[in-house]
Amino acid sequence: MAASERIAADGRAAVEPVAALIALVAVGAALGLYAGALADAAPDRERDLAGTTLDRVERDAAVGGIVDPSRLSVPAPDPYAGATAMLETRRGSWVARSGENAPDAIGRAAGDDVARATVTVRVAPGENARGTLSVAVRR
Repeated sequence: MAASERIAADGRAAVEPVAALIALVAVGAALGLYAGALADAAPDRERDLAGTTLDRVERDAAVGGIVDPSRLSVPAPDPYAGATAMLETRRGSWVARSGENAPDAIGRAAGDDVARATVTVRVAPGENARGTLSVAVRR
């Protein structure tokens, strides 16, 4: 009589211990893969709001890769957040704010998310200067 054909004394079929262990490992691996995939699919609570807002402000204010201060504006990154954008050069500075909770100054409050980028700024017709575009987002 083969091992797989054994029948217990009470008339029920018996399972080989090795086959039961293999099935247990397979089920455990499947659950582990499912839990990992579920964790990766969860939304990220710590979004980089300032970096995303900085990219959008720069894209909206730039013409041909040169930031025009007259086009400086800040989209509200979140209905409950305020944002401030500041463009600074040696020739001057420009500020734009959005939202009721917009920071007054860049980087002064501890809870603000801040991002900066070096950009070329149109300071006069036919005259460009290096500048810094900074964005602060208050959550």
